[in-house]
Amino acid sequence: MNALGIDWVTFEGKQMKYWTQEKGDHYKLIVEATWGKVRQNPEVREVLLSTGDLTLRPDHHQAKDAPPAWRYCKILMTIRSELRKRR
Repeated sequence: MNALGIDWVTFEGKQMKYWTQEKGDHYKLIVEATWGKVRQNPEVREVLLSTGDLTLRPDHHQAKDAPPAWRYCKILMTIRSELRKRR
């Protein structure tokens, strides 16, 4: 896609950039989808909370310039923090 100059995806008919350092529409979509997983799966919620203060890291190499939407470990740590505040 990059070779073709395509730096966007569509969701529900809306085109959004996916390779951007901005926390725009694509990032918000990924965050909301991740929250959905946590809300719909109590086991996922409990496992996430059981990680305590561990720094979550991907099990693969991520480019230093990878977009924030691709940094799922950071998203999960933010969700974990929010869940703790709600307890």
